[in-house]
Amino acid sequence: MVLINFLFFISNVLLLVFGFLYIKKKTEKLVVNKEILSDIKKEVNSMIIRLNETTVNNINLVEDKARSLEKLIKLAGRIGGGLDEKMSGYSGEEADRLSGMTYNPQKIAKQSIETVEKMIKVEEKKADELKTAEETVKDMPINEKVMYLLNEGFSADDIRKKYGLSSGELELIMNLES
Repeated sequence: MVLINFLFFISNVLLLVFGFLYIKKKTEKLVVNKEILSDIKKEVNSMIIRLNETTVNNINLVEDKARSLEKLIKLAGRIGGGLDEKMSGYSGEEADRLSGMTYNPQKIAKQSIETVEKMIKVEEKKADELKTAEETVKDMPINEKVMYLLNEGFSADDIRKKYGLSSGELELIMNLES
């Protein structure tokens, strides 16, 4: 009976020791985790503060530039108005020559439209040339297609994209066919 009580006592002591160690380990993890989280929160807060300061500085710079730009636009408007008044005294070739040297929104818009129309025509011509070339090479093997299109003046990048070739594949075809 004494032996059973002694074993029961020893088991209770061991259980208490292991329980104490387990709880101690869990609380240490919580404390360490809280310290890490606290450090992270401090770092994030300092980063937010620096970001806010930088943002305020950038906003102030943009506002200053906007004010400067507004002043320049007003000045340009006054100068432009003065030129319009001065040009009203000219006629014919002199007026045309002077209008070519001044800012004219309609003229710039017209030039922009003409430029875009030219670009569209170039792209349409390029597409037509590619379509014609495609009809010519439709029954050829890929290596002959590539070489034919290169000889016709198409760029290697356009050919590569058209046939889904990698740069290495295109180079290999070009090297083997040369």
